[in-house]
Amino acid sequence: MVKKQSGQAMVYALLMMTAVLLSAAYIFNSYQVSNEKTRLQNTIDNAAYSVAVIEARDLNFMSYTNRAMVANHVAVAQVVSMLSWIRFLDNTARNLSAVTGWIPYLGTAVQALEQGVNAIKEVFETGANILVPILNGWIRVISVAQQLMHFLNITVAYDSLGRVLNQNDPDVDWAGLNLATWTTYVQQHLLFTQRYSPDRVRDGRRNWRDHKVRADAFRNITLQSRDKFSDKYLYNLIPRITIGPARFEMKRAGGTEFYGPNSRAPYYTWSGMDTLSAYFGVWFFGWHDTEVPIGWGAAQAGERKNLRTHRREDYFTSNSRASNLAVLEFRTAPLIGGNRGYGGLADFNDIKQDGYVETGPGIVLVATKPQDKIRTTGTVNNDATPDGLDLQSESNMLYGRSASWSKATVYYARPKSHLINLGSATDDRREYGNLYNPYWQPKLAALTAADKAIAGISLGVGL
Repeated sequence: MVKKQSGQAMVYALLMMTAVLLSAAYIFNSYQVSNEKTRLQNTIDNAAYSVAVIEARDLNFMSYTNRAMVANHVAVAQVVSMLSWIRFLDNTARNLSAVTGWIPYLGTAVQALEQGVNAIKEVFETGANILVPILNGWIRVISVAQQLMHFLNITVAYDSLGRVLNQNDPDVDWAGLNLATWTTYVQQHLLFTQRYSPDRVRDGRRNWRDHKVRADAFRNITLQSRDKFSDKYLYNLIPRITIGPARFEMKRAGGTEFYGPNSRAPYYTWSGMDTLSAYFGVWFFGWHDTEVPIGWGAAQAGERKNLRTHRREDYFTSNSRASNLAVLEFRTAPLIGGNRGYGGLADFNDIKQDGYVETGPGIVLVATKPQDKIRTTGTVNNDATPDGLDLQSESNMLYGRSASWSKATVYYARPKSHLINLGSATDDRREYGNLYNPYWQPKLAALTAADKAIAGISLGVGL
């Protein structure tokens, strides 16, 4: 037989109800805080990444514009090469007409050819005098646009940052984005690259040697970008033919060079030369060859200077007589576009750091959200806790704020599919970060101790 029990269960029920309410409130609060923390972290990650995107675009824009300037310099070289070649054809046709004028039919045909080539030369010279100044002006426009965009991107990055933060979570406190974090980013943005001036090298101004290293690299890339028509050449148009004590051959030679007023700054003049010579040789206790110039031509855009650059080349010494006749073209023919038709290399931006560069400028951002903007249960009141139980004391958050920080940077990575295979099919060599190929990309990065220190300064504490 069970003995009946009696008593008051209200106290026990109140205690159990309080425990249940507290548990539910803490679970709700934990979920809300965790959810808002995740949202805040996503917001600050997106904001930092947006700045890195702008930074990558800036570096890629520099790469595109440097390449665009290279392309326009090469276009000037092609115009010079073409005009030199047309002048060569014109002189060759004139010389052949003088030699064959007495031959019936052939002389008439050669004279007609001469007149046709001369007409083409005049048309092309007129076009070249218009085209080269246009190309030169476009190079200057690109140069200015490159520098202007570099500074404007600071404002663009700040605007993008604000838009991302406000659109993702308008309650985010911008107090975390203080002078320390933004100043550090701006410094990295401005100091990662530098403006280099070929004129500083030419004039020997302060720090000209540092500028020369980058200007020489720009010049070399320009020369390597030429097509075969604008490069050096020397070959036998008619191979050597030997019959007894006599022999004959015909050589084509020429090339387009890039040089300047002095050997220190070879960045201002494109100069082209084309020659054709026949060689007649006889054997009399050794071979004795006589060069007979057939055709020659030359053209220049930039500054009219000496021909030492051409004179030390094999193609000049090979057809020496024809080359010296071509020198007259340099002395008498006007510069393409006039004295100011082509101004040489313009100022450009390049990476300041020497050696291998993999990563570029980045930003460390800190964002906070006030505790009163996070929806949580503040107090629980019942008979057991008449004064209420505080569940979200500011001591639970740093100065009553939820805080998150993030870092984003840019890195250089050229896709393997775009690598030029200079060795085997399994060539895994990597390309240096540079401002000639647009392969800069944004990424989120791990925070270093120094980055956390900056974040701590932003929050007013040490982390």
